[in-house]
Amino acid sequence: MGMGKKQYSIAQRAQALTLLEIKPVAEVMTRTGMGRQTLYDLKRKAIERGYDANKPLLDEYVVDAPRSGRPKNSEAVPLQVRVSDNKFRSPIRASAEFNYFKNAQQQVVQQQIVMENPQIELVAPPAEWVAATLGTN
Repeated sequence: MGMGKKQYSIAQRAQALTLLEIKPVAEVMTRTGMGRQTLYDLKRKAIERGYDANKPLLDEYVVDAPRSGRPKNSEAVPLQVRVSDNKFRSPIRASAEFNYFKNAQQQVVQQQIVMENPQIELVAPPAEWVAATLGTN
């Protein structure tokens, strides 16, 4: 959807489509407030969906097409994370707990690799690099 694109109700679209069959486009534009191209697009899409002026007008001719992508959130919901002890934690605390367990798991994997491959030696990073990375001096 482009910037500033106006949305019209199903009733407005149905009215415009009906008026296009009996009135000139300029008059339909005046009565509905819709632009010329909007009216042409409305009629083209309705015809593609099976619209025939000699048959009853159905909603399916004028409804919005399904949209792909992520739906918009109607309202923000505070995030709560349930952890194993059945207490709710704030997202920050849950994130810290997750990082702690992730780091512990990485250490276990590193130890297993070293035990299985004695030729590998784990070397701690230089203190200056750690301080710069963590933002501490």
